[in-house]
Amino acid sequence: MIIQKYYISGMHCASCKVSIENELRKNESIKKVSVNYGTETMQVTFDEKELSDIDIKKLVRSIGDYDTHPDKSSGRSEHKKEKNENLRNMKRDLIYVAIAAIPFIISMALMLINGIFNLNILESFSIKLTSVMFFGISVLSIIEIILAGFVLFFGGRLFFINAFTAIKKGSSNMDTLVVMGATTAWIYSTIIALFFAGGKHEFNIFFEASVFIVFFISIGRYFEERARTATQKSVESLYEIQSKVAVVLRDARKIEIAIEAVKEKDHIVVMPGQKIPVDGIIIEGKTAIDESMISGEAFPVDKKEGDIVIGGTLNTTGYIVFEATKVGKDAMLSQIIKMVEEAQGSSIPIQKLADKISSIFVPIVIVIAMSTFIFWYFIAPNTNLIEASQALPFAVYVTISILVIACPCALGLAIPTAIVVSIGHAARKGILIKHAQIIENTFKIKNIVFDKTGTITQGKPVVIDAVYFEEEDKYANYIYALESKTEHPIAKAIINFLDSGHTNIIEKKIEEFYNLEGVGVSGVINGEKIMMVKMSSIKKYAQPTSKQKNIMNNFLNKNYSISAFIVKDSIKAIFAVTDPIKETSYEAIRALKEKGIKTTMVTGDNENIAQWIALHVGIDNVISNAMPLDKDMIVQEIKNNLKEGELLAVAGDGVNDAPALARADIGIAMGTGSDVAIESGDIIIVKGSLQKIIDTINLSKKTMRIIKQNLFWAFGYNVLAIPIAMGLLYPFFGIILSPTIASTAMALSSISVILNSLRLR
Repeated sequence: MIIQKYYISGMHCASCKVSIENELRKNESIKKVSVNYGTETMQVTFDEKELSDIDIKKLVRSIGDYDTHPDKSSGRSEHKKEKNENLRNMKRDLIYVAIAAIPFIISMALMLINGIFNLNILESFSIKLTSVMFFGISVLSIIEIILAGFVLFFGGRLFFINAFTAIKKGSSNMDTLVVMGATTAWIYSTIIALFFAGGKHEFNIFFEASVFIVFFISIGRYFEERARTATQKSVESLYEIQSKVAVVLRDARKIEIAIEAVKEKDHIVVMPGQKIPVDGIIIEGKTAIDESMISGEAFPVDKKEGDIVIGGTLNTTGYIVFEATKVGKDAMLSQIIKMVEEAQGSSIPIQKLADKISSIFVPIVIVIAMSTFIFWYFIAPNTNLIEASQALPFAVYVTISILVIACPCALGLAIPTAIVVSIGHAARKGILIKHAQIIENTFKIKNIVFDKTGTITQGKPVVIDAVYFEEEDKYANYIYALESKTEHPIAKAIINFLDSGHTNIIEKKIEEFYNLEGVGVSGVINGEKIMMVKMSSIKKYAQPTSKQKNIMNNFLNKNYSISAFIVKDSIKAIFAVTDPIKETSYEAIRALKEKGIKTTMVTGDNENIAQWIALHVGIDNVISNAMPLDKDMIVQEIKNNLKEGELLAVAGDGVNDAPALARADIGIAMGTGSDVAIESGDIIIVKGSLQKIIDTINLSKKTMRIIKQNLFWAFGYNVLAIPIAMGLLYPFFGIILSPTIASTAMALSSISVILNSLRLR
């Protein structure tokens, strides 16, 4: 079994989605199928020994005028090309239909003017055309039959194709309703015009209904297609920021190659103003890189040798050479695009209800329409609700209105469009959401458990202060040589501190280097034994003077970690190291408190440091000296104490916090590197900032509000309009819903749902 994603073109309503899913599920070689109307994608789990991409394409085409392209090298571009061509064809057909509809529009406008101002602008012209006969049929009738027929059978030909294909498969869709409504109006009116000419028959025909149904629904579909394209702009823009070429060093020569040809370990040259082609590590040069397109951060980030660069970001100032570490589908941008597309293609529980309603809605509407026709034609005249002479045209009129107004197109768009826009917008801000259900749940968070390192703090130790007791220049060189031999984070912090403060560093040759587990490092330079040890081990190797004790106590009172440089048995320098609190942490914790969300920090650090950070940031509860497995149990205990409907989130670095992230209702991984794929969270904050957690909660709340509004407009207007279309108000107030208004309302409802979703951007 394999899982394959396909792009689908030709879908135009929720019924299309349901029809495709139902038909493919009948095939024994297909284990699972899920179609997303909003993203125009389909995910199929099938036996590759029994079926191929061509077979899947044939199965889908057998249901209607749909086409599929596998999500492979050319699939997405072919789908996009097909969509653009389809949009051009829709525009062309719409122009033809509009031209044919002009006489009906003018006629309708003049009738409206006549009714309001009691003028007879149309009457004399209409009488002349009616009086001119051709083979016993008035010229006016012939014009109406031809123009309305052109609109119906040319402009609405795709409606017929899709409707009849669905009927052959024993199902129905939105096109079934459109075809039934528009065709009934045209056939009825044509029969009246051809065989019952004379008298006042022109007031009992509905050619304009047939025309306007096709015209307004075609307008709606055209603008719906354009608007739906706008909802997918976020992913399109992610594809567009990808560089197409890279300049690679081969045999000391610069060669420009396609991005697909770049391999790991290639050395790539990037000039100022150029995009970084793939992920890598700088091996030459310094620069500032604009990473806003990936992380959402506003300001360029300074980069030097040894720093990570991310494909798709922009080199702003310097010339750099970097070594490619991740290319193709493993690159961060590719991982982000994949994650966003998968999330946009997923659904939330409420979507199942909408799909269920859509699947049974069309048959129910047809039953309602037929029942209404029977009532007004056979029963109403006998109860004096309507004159017998008007029973047939009235019954036809209300039946057409019901069939058109009830089309469930907007219902199919209500949820997917909001999800697509929301997840895409979040990705552009550096917030990656793995599944649509997270959008539905995030605003329900009532408690958040934070890891300290890399979440509340920067996760990167820095030297705050250093005190030398003699020969600073000499011992700075010794320390640099010693700390260069290890990858420990504190050693790197000391190296960075020395780099920034000493321009004349001369790295000494070091001998007998040892890594003292849990203590520090040691070595020999010029016959002198040197060591860099942590606070708890200092007294084992040297006895600090009273002055040195005072300095260390002062650092400890500020909750700094201490490393001491020892030569033989004498302390020559003391370094104060800390993991700085992120500037965004203060504001984010305050904002969470304002939302009534309780905060807990769980850390492996000692209690003094943990309490100091919690006090400064504003964390409610602190649990210190916790191991990764302890965090998992702590999270479970907090979950057990939450009320029903309240959710717990855990924010951590996504690696050592993996068990706790998995245990939480919502895991938030604070991504700090370029490896997105290994993160364990449901939400990944690229270049992690706690403020983005607030943004995610706000986006979740706003998205669910938009979805509810969409469902109201999509479903609510049907519930209200169908009874009016059935004529329930006619006996009391003389109010009836015309097919023209019904088709306009149906088209506008779909467009309004999409435009409402686009507000999330």
